[in-house]
Amino acid sequence: MNTALLQYGNETSNSSLRRVLRMSVNLAFRDSMRLRARSLDVSPNAMTMMSPLQIASGSICDIDFNVPLDGRFPLVRAVSKCTASICVGTQGFRTSLKFIEIDSSSMQILGDLMRYRF
Repeated sequence: MNTALLQYGNETSNSSLRRVLRMSVNLAFRDSMRLRARSLDVSPNAMTMMSPLQIASGSICDIDFNVPLDGRFPLVRAVSKCTASICVGTQGFRTSLKFIEIDSSSMQILGDLMRYRF
């Protein structure tokens, strides 16, 4: 499990902070299709993951995933929207999700992950 803090550019907003996160992600789409993917990184408002199938841009899905914090693995749940899904050779599709609904408990967990020192 790799969890390093990344910062893109010179921005200091929460949207620029991302944590490398290699965990399983469960996706449930509104048409009852279910999918399991692998996260690449996460921020307080978005996630990038590798998916075995291409997800249409604009698709809405419920997601859940665990994050490592102090020897625990609390569950994060959110409703997300696919913003991009790009084929990466034989590895699958690099998919970007934006969280459009997230409860306060899950938001707190992500905030703790962003502040956590490894």
